[in-house]
Amino acid sequence: MKRKSIGKKRISACVLTAVLAASILSGCEYAPSIDELIHGDKSAQKEVSEAVEPETEEQKETEETEAASETEVTEEADASDAAAADDTEAVLQAFVNDEIPAGDKKFSELYDYVKEELGIEPDVYYYDVDDDGKKELLVNQQYYGLDIYEAIDGKIMFLTGGEGTTGFCSIYEGEGKTYVAHSDFSHGGRQLLTLTRYEGDGNKVEEITINAEYYDNEDDHYDENSTFTYNGESITMKEYEKYMDTYKPVDTDDLK
Repeated sequence: MKRKSIGKKRISACVLTAVLAASILSGCEYAPSIDELIHGDKSAQKEVSEAVEPETEEQKETEETEAASETEVTEEADASDAAAADDTEAVLQAFVNDEIPAGDKKFSELYDYVKEELGIEPDVYYYDVDDDGKKELLVNQQYYGLDIYEAIDGKIMFLTGGEGTTGFCSIYEGEGKTYVAHSDFSHGGRQLLTLTRYEGDGNKVEEITINAEYYDNEDDHYDENSTFTYNGESITMKEYEKYMDTYKPVDTDDLK
């Protein structure tokens, strides 16, 4: 009798081992412990004994339909954004063509002086200056840099522009962002730069000033003894040059 008992225990152990191995190989997410199997945990035994049912064709079709629907929604949104961008540029071009005014002035009234005084047509560019996916109109007024316009609700709005020799207007980029710059690099004893970041519909969201002043320098160039500021706070010459390397003007050839 004793030998039979030992034999039965050996058989049970073998069965338990086989069942456990089968549960692991079948890819079952839950593998019962030896203790659960020995003590007859019914839920554990059921977990092992039941095979994982394969995904039905109906389930596969449902998943494919949902995925296609999500893709279609994304494509429609992209198409809508592209259409809005095209409409914006069309409105701006209508202004350039003298078809609609900016306020009460047409394009020719504002920029005929460029042709009359310099004998050239004013250069126009399209560039997204506020990172909203829609381009603004940039007009090179020659004397003080760029004038910038945007189309809002089908109307032409003047955003900003050159403000004399002390506020030459251009486009800068830095740290992955686009800025409208007003600068004074043409007068002696100073280099003044103000960067303004816009975010849709003419809203200002950031302004940075980076200045160097060296009025007493006989060579008309800054050195370690010059005054450097960033947003009004004193900085070193090394820090000033680092900021000037971070923010760079966009070449007009890249604006066309």
